[in-house]
Amino acid sequence: MKPLLSILLSVILIVFFTACSSTEETVKTDQEEQPEIYIFDDVTDTMDNTEEVVEQPVVQDSRTTKYYVQVGAFTTRDRADEFVKLKSPQTTYQLNITYSEEVKLYVVRIPAFSTRAEAEKVRNEFWQSGLFNDAFIVTQ
Repeated sequence: MKPLLSILLSVILIVFFTACSSTEETVKTDQEEQPEIYIFDDVTDTMDNTEEVVEQPVVQDSRTTKYYVQVGAFTTRDRADEFVKLKSPQTTYQLNITYSEEVKLYVVRIPAFSTRAEAEKVRNEFWQSGLFNDAFIVTQ
């Protein structure tokens, strides 16, 4: 009876570890294929401000890397406009809206910095103030 119990227990353990291993590998494969994209479409405050937001084109120099602090990404231009109208009075930085072909979203960024350290400083200010808790740095 004892050898039969031992064999049965060994078989159960082998099946358990084999099943767990294959599930973990499947999860890892699925995560590696999907890039992480942030979409901020939950603006709840509305403003009756009819002031038009003027976009300033971002001038890029193809010889140097530019660092942007991105504060939002939206599926529609209207949502991006609403976000900029809501947040612009709360910051001294200009908020620019551009369409990103790469992620197929309207992104809201502040003008470019020439060094990563400058961009990190502003991003950290946003985090500490609570104004843009999801701000992050993008390079071009």
